[in-house]
Amino acid sequence: MKKITLLVSTLLVILLQSCFKEKKCPKPVISWEESNADTDKSILLMPNPASKEAIIQWKGSGFAPSNIKIYDIHGKLVTQEKWENNKPHLIDTSKWLEGIYFVIIETNQQEKRYKKLVIMK
Repeated sequence: MKKITLLVSTLLVILLQSCFKEKKCPKPVISWEESNADTDKSILLMPNPASKEAIIQWKGSGFAPSNIKIYDIHGKLVTQEKWENNKPHLIDTSKWLEGIYFVIIETNQQEKRYKKLVIMK
């Protein structure tokens, strides 16, 4: 895990240097605070790290998840799927590149929950 953290940190530094040098920085999809909000225990994301597939499972009460959006580290939307009936939801990650992805779970009450997903092949 330390190697992945070091790799991501190095990639972010390179990306930011070229971004500011060329003055073509993309607008972030989610804020740093949101990307760090990975402490929600009501949502189970497994396996994490994943390789071919990941399962998202709702373990809480009080709202119903209705939509899943997953972005790559560059802020590109990788997939958007409906989550129905609070059943475990399978996400096919077999064609995704290795890296860190941000999972945004939207609820039927316009609430958002955030998780990180690591893909390792």
